[in-house]
Amino acid sequence: MDLRDNIQNVLDFIDKNIKENIEAEQLSKIACFSTPHFYRLFKLHVGCSPIEYVLKRRLYFAAKELICSQYRIIDIAFEYCFESHDVFTRAFKRVYGMTPEFYRRNGNCLPEFNIILSNKEYEENNNMHYVEIVTFPQTYLIGVENKLHVDEWAPDVFDRMYESVFKNAPNLVHSPVESSERPYTCATHILSILNPDGSYNYFAGVEVSDFSDVPKVSGVITRIIPEMMCAMIGYENGLDFQEIAGYLYGEWLENNDFIASQNEQTPYCPIEWYSPDGFDIYEERIYMPIKPFIYDIKKVENYNGIYYREISDDRHKVKDPAFDTMLKWANDNNLFNGKEPVKFEVRYGELPDKKFFCEVFYQTDKNISEYKNNYPVETKTYSGGLYAVASVLHHSLEQYGRSFARILNKNEKYDAKKDDAIGGWYEEYILNTDKLDYFTKINLYAGIKRK
Repeated sequence: MDLRDNIQNVLDFIDKNIKENIEAEQLSKIACFSTPHFYRLFKLHVGCSPIEYVLKRRLYFAAKELICSQYRIIDIAFEYCFESHDVFTRAFKRVYGMTPEFYRRNGNCLPEFNIILSNKEYEENNNMHYVEIVTFPQTYLIGVENKLHVDEWAPDVFDRMYESVFKNAPNLVHSPVESSERPYTCATHILSILNPDGSYNYFAGVEVSDFSDVPKVSGVITRIIPEMMCAMIGYENGLDFQEIAGYLYGEWLENNDFIASQNEQTPYCPIEWYSPDGFDIYEERIYMPIKPFIYDIKKVENYNGIYYREISDDRHKVKDPAFDTMLKWANDNNLFNGKEPVKFEVRYGELPDKKFFCEVFYQTDKNISEYKNNYPVETKTYSGGLYAVASVLHHSLEQYGRSFARILNKNEKYDAKKDDAIGGWYEEYILNTDKLDYFTKINLYAGIKRK
């Protein structure tokens, strides 16, 4: 039996005895290790301590009870070994960001915590740690920033910043790193900052305790990273950053019930951290801001509106012209001058002749004759139904959609309808201007039916 089998035996035991009192020493005996050694191995392979894992699994099973049963919340709390309603509520809110009452009322879907790295990655990258869900603390940084990649900056920029900022700035949290081999001339944090137009800013800086005495040096800027939930992966010995970040934002994100939470307030994707002086082992970490995947159940009534349909042999060439036509129509009718945002629905489908279409739809009960420049738009009535609804930003729509479909397939109360144009999936864009950008908010609707 190999190491992973030992850990898997522990995980199976936890699930089978989730309603019983579970001690760490008991788990270490099942794994056939001493308790201190078991703690280290468990955290390395699972991403958190044994006790934290037990807590998260209890919360997950309790969340299922909240949706699938009519038991009182206090009874569910006791059933899963929480000593009081208050203790259960605090733990639930800390992990999921909402109270049990809110969760039961809204019928959301919450993450299942379990082992989160594949065997393939473990076998091929034994210098890479397991992904861990952590709280990134509020952090104050001073440094330099550019729209170009850091490696494209002139060397003298970093030479100047090292002497005037990285080395001599007041209120440094850590001593400056003298080694010239450290990445980006001894910066402790590198930020990739997503802009609304899809470009990136790159920031390199060091951590300070506050901004009370920022060096007055040309080009120096400050940034505050707020406290937030992150998926963190650490790696050593010069493993390829792009490969690891690609895994975190790709395979890991698509196979776990979270979504990357880059938005206008926290546009970081990702945060790189390099261990400063004083650490026994030099380590690099990648932090990805995340939030639990949550969706609501909504009944949609039949509704009327105005739409434009674009048809093409290429499914990838229907959305943009359809959207452009409706944006022009909306501008012609001054729809963006109101106080409320303009909402466009986007639906896709395939015609019998194997051509593809995209319809962009604007809900309104007004007659089309009340609007200007109506050619080539038309009117239509759409059928409503029962939908699972999730909020997403434009830049993560495709990946979020795949995750949404996967999570819906695990729902014990509903089945997802066939992904077609009628009663299936559609997108609702919430627009404050006539421009789409990476931070445009979208509600993703998935047609469902009760099992």
